[in-house]
Amino acid sequence: GSQLGSQLGSPATVMSRQQVQTSTPTRKSRQDPRVLNRICELGAAGYTVGEIDAALSREMFKTSTGTPWPRRNDGRVVVRALLRAGIKARDGGDAKIASYVSEYTAKILVERSTEAKHLQLELVEHEHENEMVHSPLARYCSSP
Repeated sequence: GSQLGSQLGSPATVMSRQQVQTSTPTRKSRQDPRVLNRICELGAAGYTVGEIDAALSREMFKTSTGTPWPRRNDGRVVVRALLRAGIKARDGGDAKIASYVSEYTAKILVERSTEAKHLQLELVEHEHENEMVHSPLARYCSSP
């Protein structure tokens, strides 16, 4: 509680702006980049999802709809932002948040696996095109 509030601004827990920007998700988000930076900053410093929500509320951040950040939240926005940035989302013993962390981690793994397969296919197609062009028979196969 009060210890968290005093730690939030201490140099030991605040990352440099450059570090935060490099860990910010690149994916399109409806959230204000300042909110995402703060979420990543606090997550990287080891705060739980609930503590991050409370800090965003206390620091008077706004939600994507412009309303004040609620002190108690379901944590989904924080979890998604942390996981997209590759930062561990700490559930703090909250079963609902733990469940969402598992669900969203699985979703990200499926997306990344699908992206990797597409990249692999593009690479194979590109290599095949290069083989055709550089093949000694290519000059006989190409139309004038």
